[in-house]
Amino acid sequence: TRDVEIEYDLEAHPLQIKTDSVVGSNEQISVFLFSADSADMGFFKVKFYNLPHYYIHNCANKETPFPVGPPAEQDKIWTLTKTDTALIIECNGVDVLNYIFSESNLNACASTMGLDVKKIKFNSWDTASDAYRQQPVSCEKPVITHGIVTPGQDTVDNLVTYTVT
Repeated sequence: TRDVEIEYDLEAHPLQIKTDSVVGSNEQISVFLFSADSADMGFFKVKFYNLPHYYIHNCANKETPFPVGPPAEQDKIWTLTKTDTALIIECNGVDVLNYIFSESNLNACASTMGLDVKKIKFNSWDTASDAYRQQPVSCEKPVITHGIVTPGQDTVDNLVTYTVT
């Protein structure tokens, strides 16, 4: 869904975005962020140049290459985690950005991006996002003494059978 505000608590639930864009295609992820009263906080963008770049509105003057390059696979899951002080981006399990708002040279960054995000919007510029979801919750495998765990799954919603011996 493009150009529609979606209720989403980004601080409570990391956001995952699926893409299959080819590096060098110039496609982009573009996610606008809003506070509870729909105040526009800015947006986050990933641009698929030959070397992928990111941009955080109100925090940067230009698009910048990721400090750690995203994995080479064409199919990617981007995970956005936001705290009061940082935006953390992971791509296919690789940490590619940990942007600390207070380190920006723009004064508005920490005060604007430090607000709680309660709504998001994929706008019409977004040509790369194929799907989004809340990052699935996972938990540690249980520790069983004198028993067997079958099949040994560690993701919520999967059935785990305990056989005590």
